[in-house]
Amino acid sequence: MSKSILLIVGFIVFIAIYYFLAPQFQYESPETHVASTVKSKAALKAFNLTDSNGRPFDQKSLRGNWTLIFFGYTRCPDICPRTLAILRETWQHYDKQNPAPVRFVFADISDTPVASSELKKFLENYNSSFIGINGPPEEMHKFSDQLGIYSQQQADRLDHTAALLLIDPHARLVAIFSPPFSDLDLIHDLQVLTH
Repeated sequence: MSKSILLIVGFIVFIAIYYFLAPQFQYESPETHVASTVKSKAALKAFNLTDSNGRPFDQKSLRGNWTLIFFGYTRCPDICPRTLAILRETWQHYDKQNPAPVRFVFADISDTPVASSELKKFLENYNSSFIGINGPPEEMHKFSDQLGIYSQQQADRLDHTAALLLIDPHARLVAIFSPPFSDLDLIHDLQVLTH
């Protein structure tokens, strides 16, 4: 066989393999209203925090559940209460339909975190199923830095990222919800992304 025939046969085989196998490896982003999907990377690395019930919360705590996370602080005058109010509405809709497909975690990113009991009481104003987490700033930064969360203490307030982050049951970041969003947007996107 001549080299040109071998090249043609090889090219045809390559095209056939690509045509049948390539679709299996292509990632198609689901159609969401406000969420931007992130192609799954490695699982989050080690961090050690405490939840609002006084139990340890680390990267292993994220495994086995879909988790929606927001980084904020309990004395926030605007962004945090507004976001938590939208999440309260979101979870009320879920309670009427079926259980929420995810759990919600509020990460207290302040340099002087409140006590776990105070964090729990704060979140119960919005929904008793919401989980709070906090801990030493260096441990919180081990967690937040992996997710690209910005925070900077100003004179009278803490500037911080206002996005919601969706972590899959393998402890990988899969979507970012950037404001503005509504409870209906969140319900739609969470159902699309978690099913």
